[in-house]
This record gives sequence, C-alpha cells and structure tokens, in this order.
Amino acid sequence: AEVERDRAVVRVQQLEEAANSASEREREHFGSLTEEVEKLEKALHVEMERSSELNSQLTQAKKGERDAQQSLSTLNRELETVKRELGEAQYKADMESGQLVSELREKEQTSADTESALQHAVQMAEERALGLEQTMEALMAERDE
Repeated sequence: AEVERDRAVVRVQQLEEAANSASEREREHFGSLTEEVEKLEKALHVEMERSSELNSQLTQAKKGERDAQQSLSTLNRELETVKRELGEAQYKADMESGQLVSELREKEQTSADTESALQHAVQMAEERALGLEQTMEALMAERDE
C-alpha cells in the first residue's frame, strides 16, 4: 500500500507539474493573445479614425461638387440670358442699321436732286447773265451810234 501511495504521490506531483506547465503555457499563450488583441484594437482604432477622416473628405467633396453644379447651372442660365439679349440687340442694331442706310440713301438722293437743281439754276443764271450781257452790249452799241 505504501508503494501505491508513493506511486500516487509521484503521479499527483507529475500531474501538478503537467498542470503547472500547461497553465504556464496557457498564460503565455493568453498573454500573446492579449497583446495581439491590443494590437488589433489599436489598428482598428487607427482605421476607424482614417475612415472617419475619409468620410469627412468625401462629404466635403460632395458638397463642393453640389456647389460647382449649382454655379454651373447659374452660369448656364446667365449665358442663355446674355445670348438672348445679344440676339435682341443684334436684331435692333440690324433694324436701326437698315433704317439708317435707307435714310442715308434718301439723303443722297435728295442731295443729288439738289445738286442737279442747283446746276440747272446756275446754267439758267449763266444763260440770263449772257443774255443780259448781250442785251447790255447791244444797248451800249446802239447808244454809241
């Protein structure tokens, strides 16, 4: 019975050593797992901050795009207004130009008519002057006789 008891004590000691060794290995494994979890938590935190930063940048970019689209729409409306006003102004200018050309032609015709009438009047005056001169010469010749 003593031998069995000694064997049992040895066996209990072996089991305690094995348990202590296993417990030590588990503590080391748990420690390395804890370190790995901490590293992963830090990495997760960094990635969450990065994601938040990227979401903020994306939000700003979308806002910028909306603002740019609104500005573009406003500019397009203003461009259409300017084009319409330019077309209207061009039409008015064409109409006024046509009217001015017509008035200029009328004035040119009036001027030509006036010039022709003046030439005729000058010719008539010259003919009268010649006639008067001849009459005067005839009267002077008659008087001298």
